[in-house]
Amino acid sequence: MDNLRKTLGCLLLFLFAAVTSTYAQVAKQYSGTVMDADSNEPIIGVNVTLKDAQTGTVTDISGKFSISAPVGSTLSFSYIGYVTKEVKLGTNTSLKITMQEDQNQLSEVSLHDALPIWIWCSEKIRYNRCCGFCFFQTI
Repeated sequence: MDNLRKTLGCLLLFLFAAVTSTYAQVAKQYSGTVMDADSNEPIIGVNVTLKDAQTGTVTDISGKFSISAPVGSTLSFSYIGYVTKEVKLGTNTSLKITMQEDQNQLSEVSLHDALPIWIWCSEKIRYNRCCGFCFFQTI
């Protein structure tokens, strides 16, 4: 009876260790760099999120990121002015992501919606400053 308990206890311990190690292998640490497709420069501040989950991170000043995710899940890369990109994760844990500029989104930017600041100067020139884009108008 005592021998049976020891054998059963060892068997349960072995099964627990096998299940735990299998579960630990499902989630992997993925890391990589996000680059602009045209200039091949790193993109700072890209949102890297695990699709259908509340897990995410942001790229650093070198465009690098690191995130823990299950194999087979999907990572979403999004940034203002770029097309959102989704990547299905496999066994390769080192990723190089390139993002394309979204031409439609960039063409929607309008300076007409900004509030201008008017300044009068002694030469009777009206100075219009709007969002950093300046021009002079003669009165």
